[in-house]
Amino acid sequence: MKFIPKPWLDFLFSHPLLNFLLMGACFLLFGFTSVNLFVLLKANIDLFLQYGLMVIEDGALEQLADLVGSAYLSVLFLVLFKIGERVLVERLTDERFGVKKGTQELPAVKRSAVRNKHGKRPGE
Repeated sequence: MKFIPKPWLDFLFSHPLLNFLLMGACFLLFGFTSVNLFVLLKANIDLFLQYGLMVIEDGALEQLADLVGSAYLSVLFLVLFKIGERVLVERLTDERFGVKKGTQELPAVKRSAVRNKHGKRPGE
């Protein structure tokens, strides 16, 4: 399963300035959603450990769910930033997903022809 469809990646490759702006937005959103996340999550868990299940009535469980949701949203923004970073770096280095322009892929080698350093086939 691919996270980003190929036409979207092609669009990002052909519009480097827009890709850079999207990277900046995702970086800021990652920072915004992850500020004090660890401190708040630790405080919420400490509240549960100190007072037990009676803090659920005060909304601590809902707050815990919000904090976990914020953590996953933060991870999503980080992943989107990293995708943009990869597109930008590969565009700047003139490589596209590990394949250099102008090179051909090596032909597939039959498994039976592959031998280890001792001259034996795998499984012998």
